[in-house]
Amino acid sequence: MARAKGIGPTPVDITVYPSCAVAVVVRLLCERINWAGVIDAIIPWDEARAEIRPSTVTLGLLMNMPVQRTPLYHVEKWAETMPLGLLLGPDVTAEQLNDDACGRVLERLATHGESILAALAVRIRALCAQGPGFLHNDKTAFALFGDYPDDPRTQVRITWGHSKDHRPDLRQMMLGMTVDGQGNVLLGQSLDGNQSDKAWHPQWLETLDRQMPEQLWRNDVYVSDSAVITPKALKKLAELKCVSSDVCQRTTSFATA
Repeated sequence: MARAKGIGPTPVDITVYPSCAVAVVVRLLCERINWAGVIDAIIPWDEARAEIRPSTVTLGLLMNMPVQRTPLYHVEKWAETMPLGLLLGPDVTAEQLNDDACGRVLERLATHGESILAALAVRIRALCAQGPGFLHNDKTAFALFGDYPDDPRTQVRITWGHSKDHRPDLRQMMLGMTVDGQGNVLLGQSLDGNQSDKAWHPQWLETLDRQMPEQLWRNDVYVSDSAVITPKALKKLAELKCVSSDVCQRTTSFATA
């Protein structure tokens, strides 16, 4: 934030927000996909514990990521430099985006992550209306430094597995994701660090079937690597009447129905 003198017969002070433009774009995009409606419908607002809605907190975090990407304990300080009244609402203050408030919302977001992503994907796909296309599916690993003791309460086990970073000495977690032909993320899932590719595909197909309206993906080509060529995954593809394409070391598309 900076201040400048206006030009004219009556000089006035003008407050300049250099990084505000990106935040405005984020707000406009979120309005188009009904971000607030989706978040607040799945994560109800607990007014006794939170001063602002979960959708407002998450929107503030989305604005922060491309502008400054600060850790949670600095989000409040970043918010002090932004015109929150214009971006998040007239009554929103920087103090309401403190690290405790952000942390509580992120914990609830993690619990309902798949449902939220699926609902947003439905909205995005509707805005980018198109005919039958491709669903690109893959998973990757993230090597992590530090000590991660096993804790049965965690949703994801950070452990040793096949290291795509060629660092078998490090523990890791994995991420599975499906995007459409335009690169829009339809669904994602955090996975244990030793999750098998071959075991993941049939489980992931069941998740897609459960979370996504069938008209958005049933007629698309399911593109993946050769790990999808297993009896269990092919049987699931047949049940869902999908067309699958193995694009790793193969060039033949085939129908399982």
